[in-house]
Amino acid sequence: MTMPARGPAAARPGESSTRFETLDSLRGIAAMVVVFDHCAMLFRPISDGVPVTFRGDPMAWLLLHSPLALLIEGRGAVALFFVLSGFVLALPWLIGRQPGYAAFVVRRVCRIWLPYAMAVAVAVLLGTALATYPPPAISQWFDRTNWSEPLTPGVVADYLFMLGRHDTLDNATWSLVYEMRVSLIFPLLVLPVRRWGLAGAVATAAMLTLLAKLAGMWPAGGYAAVTVGQSLHWAVLFVLGIATAQQAARLRAWFLAGPAWTEWVVLAGAAVFLWQYMPYQRDFFLGVGGMLAIVAALLPGRLHRLLQHRRLRALGRISYSLYLVHLLVLLPAAYLLHDIVPLWLIVVLAPPAALVAAWGFNRLVEEPANRLGRRLTRRSALRLQLLGGRGA
Repeated sequence: MTMPARGPAAARPGESSTRFETLDSLRGIAAMVVVFDHCAMLFRPISDGVPVTFRGDPMAWLLLHSPLALLIEGRGAVALFFVLSGFVLALPWLIGRQPGYAAFVVRRVCRIWLPYAMAVAVAVLLGTALATYPPPAISQWFDRTNWSEPLTPGVVADYLFMLGRHDTLDNATWSLVYEMRVSLIFPLLVLPVRRWGLAGAVATAAMLTLLAKLAGMWPAGGYAAVTVGQSLHWAVLFVLGIATAQQAARLRAWFLAGPAWTEWVVLAGAAVFLWQYMPYQRDFFLGVGGMLAIVAALLPGRLHRLLQHRRLRALGRISYSLYLVHLLVLLPAAYLLHDIVPLWLIVVLAPPAALVAAWGFNRLVEEPANRLGRRLTRRSALRLQLLGGRGA
């Protein structure tokens, strides 16, 4: 894949570039949307599906029925994460620099699982110390989804082995189960797109969708069939990201030939797909919105420059840590303070506190885990080179 010199894929590894800065910023914004979504879910009109009118509860109405709903579109943010993963992971394959499978898996385990496991450990400690049964009846989402079951060894093991049968310990981590699973089969997803382009992407997405439907319809499969079907379902969004990466140069050239406001049209299209509820294949259309958001972020212009702002780049660097730990800030605050201060104050204070916690988690856990992954794969590559030299 070749791109113009000023494109996001123009730089080579080791060079100073803005290659992924706008996508990092986009990931950071999506992580904040998840934080806002969970904060909003503390309020019953939003959490419990209670019908609201503008006069009765104007803020809840605006967050549910106006474009402000994008601020709390957590599922759309997760869809964007999956598409972004497909885009970024595909690039080495598309330029012929794909890593060996073992090295790829080692890096993904260090990148995803190690910080995830540490967040689970912290959640176990907090849940054991603070959770009450029954919960304090704040909202339906809070009571049913967070620390709502005893923390048995089986529940903890389910989390650590990413079996996906429980999501009450750190609810946001449900998506990481699928992120890790799809990572294990990622080379099989990218190869058809690399060889046959869009035709390969369409065929792969169609096959995954069919297999997901068949798995969900297998009555004897039980939970195994359901979770495999869900994994294949979300893998389609990775394919959307792979296809976007494969077509990035062509899309960029096409949009550069248009007027300067093209990027805003693309962004508006992304907002429509992410905001408007689709009654059929909603997650797929959320993924299309994620694709358009990525394209808009890569186009040169005002949006591109905005996403290169240093604060947004900093947010992007800690986005994974923020995703992992924000509930570990919000839930204890709600448990400890809901009878002392109004919920709106907890909601106001939780996001900045979560940012501080994410910064610390990034420094102490996420960055060391990434360095470990790079070190392990470098040692493995060096060992293979030495063995090859001896054989020669």
